Amino acid sequence: MIKLMLGEVVGAIQGRPWGELPTVSVGGVSIDSRTVTADDLFFAIPGQRFDGHDFVVDALRGGAVAAVVSAARAAAVAERIRASDVRLPASAVLIEVDDTVTALGRLAAYHRRQMATLVIAVVGSNGKTTTKAMIHHILGGRLRGRCSPQSYNNAIGVPLTLLAAEQGDDYLVAEIGTNAPGEIAALGAIVEPDLAVVTCIAEEHLEGLGDLEGVAAEECAILTKLRKNGFAAVNTDSPLVRRYLPSDGLHVATFGVDPAADVRLSEARYEAPWLRFKLNERFPFRVRMAGLHNAINAAAAVTVARRCGLDFPEAAARLESFVPPPMRNEIIEIAGVTVVNDAYNANPRSALAAIEVLEQLPCRGQRVAVFGEMRELGVQSAELHRRVAERLRESGIQRVLLVGEASRLMEDVLASGGLFGPLVERCADLEECLERLSGTLRAGDVLLLKASRAVALERLIEPLRARLPAAVG
Repeated sequence: MIKLMLGEVVGAIQGRPWGELPTVSVGGVSIDSRTVTADDLFFAIPGQRFDGHDFVVDALRGGAVAAVVSAARAAAVAERIRASDVRLPASAVLIEVDDTVTALGRLAAYHRRQMATLVIAVVGSNGKTTTKAMIHHILGGRLRGRCSPQSYNNAIGVPLTLLAAEQGDDYLVAEIGTNAPGEIAALGAIVEPDLAVVTCIAEEHLEGLGDLEGVAAEECAILTKLRKNGFAAVNTDSPLVRRYLPSDGLHVATFGVDPAADVRLSEARYEAPWLRFKLNERFPFRVRMAGLHNAINAAAAVTVARRCGLDFPEAAARLESFVPPPMRNEIIEIAGVTVVNDAYNANPRSALAAIEVLEQLPCRGQRVAVFGEMRELGVQSAELHRRVAERLRESGIQRVLLVGEASRLMEDVLASGGLFGPLVERCADLEECLERLSGTLRAGDVLLLKASRAVALERLIEPLRARLPAAVG
């Protein structure tokens, strides 16, 4: 974080100090009392399991220069401090705000306006985290910068990403997510990107966004938040996107398999362990991942790299050493079984892409897919699950395990494959799925894990690691 005076911060967040404001600087922000350092400002953020207001004393004891608290909790926090037998720094002060999450966003917006750093925003239905990581990996070979950790893409994660930027950073890559109309615009107003990437448009969060048109409108809202003379890299494989492209004021480069795209993807093929492809029929690339969708993600990252001054050969060399983020087509070897951990999240587009990956990977045994429910699909949920089930049925995958609600939504379609369809097994929960897998997987099998985040299929991995050596050996 760029150092700011505490008084400057209080003005930026529209705060109201409880007591005299010390003349100190703020060098960082924390929402976790366990990680507070001496010049941090602590934000008490309420969460589903913990409330930061309960840890203000710990944060001040850890050296925080001040704590930002909500007006509704300020008096109770102050009383807890008075009743505490812990000696706190004399300068420690509470700063009251109406809402601590809103205040965090205000500080991030103010901090962003002090930065000379090139800010890159990544939005889209799928591929955001992988594309963000690819951009960071390519640019990091020449420039100094950082990207949002994990999936810091919401009203808390995006501000924390901006506040992590330091003086001298050349770039910052921020991932921005959504599940309801207006979220991209609100977060985009905080980020004020110089450059934006729209990875793709597909069915996602339909409970909030309604339909594919709603998804396109929401994701493309980032284009209205770009700074003057900004640059956008947009995947135009979905025709819906083109109606949202700005007619003036921005530089736009399109990418994808669309023959009319400025950066055109062609000749994509997987030859283990490399995914090989060309851009604009001339420039060869390869990356250690399977799946056409990852070639498209790479095309997005290369488009950004070219805008930042790197040439095609330099970008290609950097991509060869790229390692995907955890739980995004992550390949794990367990006792001779290849596990494709793609369990971070799921919607119909990403599910179909995951099936393609399972088909492409070398396999000496059986191809096995574990599928859980794809959530937040609204009234279209049943139909979209059936669409994925139809693809599974025709894939040639030998065995499919359906966990929980996915059984009700997908089993009838899969079972209609008859003699030539996959073996379909229903699992009430993860424990039953684990029992079935650990007793039947063999060396040479390839196992795919795919479901929405709440299903948490990745919890199968460590138990399988413990059980499979005996079972497979």
